[in-house]
Amino acid sequence: MEERDEAAVAQLSTLRALVDALGSTVLEVAAAPRGMDVELSGGLIIHDPAEQLEAGPGDLVVAIGLVPSPEASRLLSDLAGAGVAGLVVKRQVGGSNLGLHARHAGIALLTVPPGSAWAQVVLLLSSALARVDFGVGGERLSGLDSHDLFAVANVIGELVNAPITIEDTRSRVLAFSSRQEEADAARAASILGRKVPDEYMARLQGRGVFRRLLTERGVVHAEDIAPDVIPRAAVAIRAGDEVLGSIWVATRRPLRLEQEQQLIQAANFVALHLLRHRLAAGEDTILEKELVGTILRGGDLAHDAARRLNLLAAGYRVIAVKVDGEGAPGAGTTALNRCQNLLALHLSSVSGRTATALIDGVAYAIVPVPAHPSGLRSSLLRAAEQFVAGAAKLTRTRVVAALGDEVAGVDAIPGSRESADEVLRVLLTARRDLTVADLADVRASVLLQRFANVCEDGPALGASPLAILQEHDRRYHTAHVATCRAYLDAFGDVDAAARILDIHPNTVRYRLRQIRELPGVQLDDPTERLALMLELRLL
Repeated sequence: MEERDEAAVAQLSTLRALVDALGSTVLEVAAAPRGMDVELSGGLIIHDPAEQLEAGPGDLVVAIGLVPSPEASRLLSDLAGAGVAGLVVKRQVGGSNLGLHARHAGIALLTVPPGSAWAQVVLLLSSALARVDFGVGGERLSGLDSHDLFAVANVIGELVNAPITIEDTRSRVLAFSSRQEEADAARAASILGRKVPDEYMARLQGRGVFRRLLTERGVVHAEDIAPDVIPRAAVAIRAGDEVLGSIWVATRRPLRLEQEQQLIQAANFVALHLLRHRLAAGEDTILEKELVGTILRGGDLAHDAARRLNLLAAGYRVIAVKVDGEGAPGAGTTALNRCQNLLALHLSSVSGRTATALIDGVAYAIVPVPAHPSGLRSSLLRAAEQFVAGAAKLTRTRVVAALGDEVAGVDAIPGSRESADEVLRVLLTARRDLTVADLADVRASVLLQRFANVCEDGPALGASPLAILQEHDRRYHTAHVATCRAYLDAFGDVDAAARILDIHPNTVRYRLRQIRELPGVQLDDPTERLALMLELRLL
């Protein structure tokens, strides 16, 4: 890479560059005792006050649920001692008190709007810090190397002298320029949520803006979107007849003809690199799927696959996710793909590096476990519960997540997958009251499932007591199966069984006399009762 490009990359790794990129509407500086040129040489760390702090030099720490308190002051001191670059909190807790403590501790304090969701904030910061690569080296737009879509957005913003966003066909924000503070609340919400809010989408659709973007080759203007929204100018990003996305300009002044032509040329430039990025992303996804599959299956190549995915650790847990219901709206591969991406996002708050892949209709995640995983199970369960809640809204159907056993070493990962699969089957069948669980939560149901598998593979045992009761119910319209189930669940207490069935105890006694008269059903034999209880449970 040329010296100029190296300098540009170095400039992106400071607090100043991050704040400039996101804009003061999104990220505000409450304290910067060491200045704004502090390097962001580490990673993005999510800190839960209930968990042990794990942050190092150059890290940017996001503190969830932090409020001004002695604990918060100690945290700031600990972060400063660890050499952390900065701390991000919500603006409502970023008052003068916390800012004063941050200045005293010698650490930068950045704030985000109080109404923003932490998942959105984390995704936004991750994207800005990662500066996802687009295109290939050597190709330039106005003299700038095209590998950075955010940098490309800045160039386009300079060409039209206004803040812009680059969005995909679903109005999800792929990149945005600086100067977003010149826009409005709608633009801030779009950047924070990484997607244009539904209320503005509906207004744009109602005015036919999206339809015009699909059919017109020039710049489309949208005015009077809402009382608090400044006008927009947009152009579709096309590859032939296919629309890949769009560029949106927020400007109070109409674009000059020259600026419109530059915007159209910029859209053509971005289209080329969106296509290349799509191809590269597809190849990366296929490779990661193959590597994850190799690890989950085990064998001689598993260690090499884990090394290539940067997953080598002391231990591991596998998480298995499935969308419940073949005919449910949104179910299927598309919904699982969306779940896979959301799962990776939620797990990033617990483990710095995970690998996910969609294999045989199940989304799997391999989560590295540190040598001393204090509180990891509760953190993983909490992250999985938050993921399932979000995924259910996303897919509009039931989504379940099963945590496999914690295992030591790459060779044992297939065992964790096996236990995750067992728990997943239970969540899809016997324990529909749960959406997230590990083996400890559903041990009894897994045991029954294993028993059923053994029975299924064994030789036929002839007509069972349950089959006899079912046939009697079918032929004579009795309720012997339900009566037996309630009686055995109540440990032989007739009154309790009557309450379960909502009938008189004498009716239960009458039915039991009838059941005892059936050949092949022996309720007085403890072994026969156990066998019938197992069959009823499996039913």
